[in-house]
Amino acid sequence: ERDEALRRSNYHLRLADRVFESTLDGVMVTDLNGVIEQVNPAFTQLTGYTLDEAIGRTPRMLSSGRQGPSFYQEMWSQLRAQGHWKGEIWNRRKNGELYLEHLSVSSICNQAGECTHYAAIFSDITHRRIAEERLNHLAMHDPLTDLPNRTLFSERLKQAIIRARRASRRVAVLFLDLDRFKMINDTMGHGTGDDALRIIAMRLKHAVRESDTVARLGGDEFTIVVEEIEDIRHVAHIAQVLLEVVGQPIDAAGRSVFVTPSIGISIYPDDGTDQQQLLMQADRAMYEAKQEGKNTFRFFATQMTSSAKESMALESELRRALTRREFRLHYQPIYDLGSGRIVSVEALLRWQHPTRGLLSPGAFIDVAEESALVVPIGAWVLREACRQGAAWLRSGFEFGRMSVNLSARQIRHEHFLHDVSDVLSDAGMQPEHLQLELVESMAMTGNGVTELVLGELARRGVGLAIDDFGTGYSSFTYLQTLPVNTVKVDRSFLTAVIERERDGAILRAIVAMARALGLTVVAEGVENIAQLQFLREIGCDRAQGFLLARPGPAEVLTALGNAAHPLIASGA
Repeated sequence: ERDEALRRSNYHLRLADRVFESTLDGVMVTDLNGVIEQVNPAFTQLTGYTLDEAIGRTPRMLSSGRQGPSFYQEMWSQLRAQGHWKGEIWNRRKNGELYLEHLSVSSICNQAGECTHYAAIFSDITHRRIAEERLNHLAMHDPLTDLPNRTLFSERLKQAIIRARRASRRVAVLFLDLDRFKMINDTMGHGTGDDALRIIAMRLKHAVRESDTVARLGGDEFTIVVEEIEDIRHVAHIAQVLLEVVGQPIDAAGRSVFVTPSIGISIYPDDGTDQQQLLMQADRAMYEAKQEGKNTFRFFATQMTSSAKESMALESELRRALTRREFRLHYQPIYDLGSGRIVSVEALLRWQHPTRGLLSPGAFIDVAEESALVVPIGAWVLREACRQGAAWLRSGFEFGRMSVNLSARQIRHEHFLHDVSDVLSDAGMQPEHLQLELVESMAMTGNGVTELVLGELARRGVGLAIDDFGTGYSSFTYLQTLPVNTVKVDRSFLTAVIERERDGAILRAIVAMARALGLTVVAEGVENIAQLQFLREIGCDRAQGFLLARPGPAEVLTALGNAAHPLIASGA
C-alpha cells in the first residue's frame, strides 16, 4: 500500500509539473519575504524575464509605478488576513512595455497549516481592455466627428447641473443648428457635407474651454455645455465667437463651402432645472434665431408665440395633407452583395406640398411626432407600402421584404399589432415580405411593451431591423435580447472608410460581431465603387445607396425588376 501511495504521489507531482509548465497563464512562486523561487515558461513569455533572471529577485522588478504604496499595502493586508487576493494590476515587462494583468495571489500552506510560500497566477488582459475601452468610446461618441453623442452629452449636462446646484452657479446650454445644410448634401454630396461637419466640430471644440462639452446630437445639430458662468454676457460672447468661427469658409473635399449657424441658448436654473427642459428651451430659442434671419443667436424667451403659431399652421397642413392624399412613397432597393439582386426595398415618405414642392420628412416629421400625427401618417405609409409590395409580387417582382420605418409612438399605440395584421390581410401580402425598421433608442429604451410587441411581430414572421446602427447607443447587448434579424449600419461609418483606417476597422468589427450573432448586415450610404469593394472585402451582406439606386417612385423599381445590378454582378 505504501508503494502504491508513493506511486500515486509521484504521479500527481509529475502531473502538477506538467500543468505548471504547460499553462498559458504566468505562474510565480515566492517565499514569505517575496523572493522569487520558481516561475513557469509562460511567465518568461509574458514578462521577458528568464528563469535565471527572475529567481532570487522580488516582484518589484515588474513594478510599473502606476500603483501607489497604499495599493500594495491593501493587497498584502488582505493576502495575510484571508490567504488570497485577486484583481487587476499594471506591470512592466523587461523591455519596458507596460501591460495590464489579471492577478490572483494565494498563500501556500503545509499540512501543519503553516504558510510557507505565495503563488501568483496572472494573464495579460491589455488587448481586451483596449477593445472594451474602444467599444465604450464608440457607445458614447459620434463616429463622424468623435464628439460626445447624445448619451454622453446628457450625462455631462446632468453632472454640470449637479455641480451648479451645489455651488449656486449657472450653466448654459447652447443648441447650434447649421442653416440650410441640407443644400450642401443635396448639391455637393454627402462626402463634402461630412467633411464640413468634421471641420465645424473641430472649430467648435477649439472655440470653447477644455472644460466645456461640445457634442453632436446628429445631423447638423450640435450642443455645448458651458459651466461656471459669471455673467450672461459671457455666454453671449461665446455665441458670437461660435458664429464667427463656423461662418468662416470651409475647404471640404477640395471645394469651398460656406455655412452659417443659428444658436439657441438656455440657462440653468433660469430656464429649466433638468437636462430635458434645458435642451428643449435651447432648441426653441434656436428656432427663434432661425426665424429672425439665421446666422444669429437668441436666448430662450418665455413667450414663443410666433414659433407656436408656425407649428400649429404646419400641423393643420399635415392634417389636410392626409385627407387630400398629398403624401407619396418613394422606394430605394437594397442589394445582396453576393447575387447582386434586390432583396429588400425601403419605403421612404415624401410630401407633395401644394406650394413648396416635394418635401422629405425632415421638413415636417418633428411636428408630426409632437402632435401625434405620426401615428396616422405611419399607418398610411404601412398600408401603401404593403399594397405596393403585394402588387409587385403579383407581377412577378420578387423584391424580398418591404422595409418600413417605425416611430416610437406607433409601436406604443394600443392597436398597432392588430393594425399590422389588418394591413397585411387587406393587401394580400404575407408577413415574411414585411420588415419594420426601428432606431436604436427605441430598441434600448422600451418600457416592456416594446419588447412584447417586437416579440409578437417576430413570431408572426415580420422581419425587424435596427436602423442607423452606431449613431446612438451602439450596444450589441440588446441585439441578443430582441428578436432583431437585420442591422443597418449608419452611413457615417462608410463615408471616409477609404481615407481613414479607423473607420474601416470599426465597420469591419461591427460587421463581424453582427454576423457572429446571426444578423444580416446592411450598409447604408454607398456612394462610390471603393466603398462597395470594401464592403465585399469585409463580408457585408447587403448594401443600399446612391451608387446602386436613388429613391424613386414605384415605377422606377418596377423597371429594375429581378435583374442583378450590373455593378455588383460584374464584381466592380
